[in-house]
Amino acid sequence: MELLLVGTALAGTAVTAIGQYQAGQAQEAAGEANERMRQARAKQAEDEGRETTARTRTENRRRLASMRARMAAGGTTIAGSGLDFLGESARRLELKVQDISRATHIDAQNERYAGELAAWEGGVAKKAATIRSVGTLLTGVGKAGGMAYDADVFGVKTKAMAKAAANR
Repeated sequence: MELLLVGTALAGTAVTAIGQYQAGQAQEAAGEANERMRQARAKQAEDEGRETTARTRTENRRRLASMRARMAAGGTTIAGSGLDFLGESARRLELKVQDISRATHIDAQNERYAGELAAWEGGVAKKAATIRSVGTLLTGVGKAGGMAYDADVFGVKTKAMAKAAANR
């Protein structure tokens, strides 16, 4: 009967340790999946940013052309203050394009960093689960060994007591 209890304790320990190990494997896989998803988001942000930048530049060219046309229609020459006005307008419009590009770059980089962090966290979780599973195994084997000794399952306790008595 005692041997059955010791075997059950060892089996329970093994099941728990295997579950902990598999949980670590799953956490690592989830971290890697999150990294891939974040990398895809970063690429998508960059692609959208390039498209938005291109559309904004096209729209800016239209605006500047419209300004030149209005100035010409109003009799203003594109020289002196008129040229200064167009130049300042062009600089401001390009600054908006640069702001879009910068924001896109920051968003994409943040996604990449978040993906790298997710993969790192998954790897750490896997290592922690592996260590927990080893600890569970060692604890369980130790407890089962103590149970076996206390129940004198293998006659070790009896032999040790007999030897101690013989040495007195």
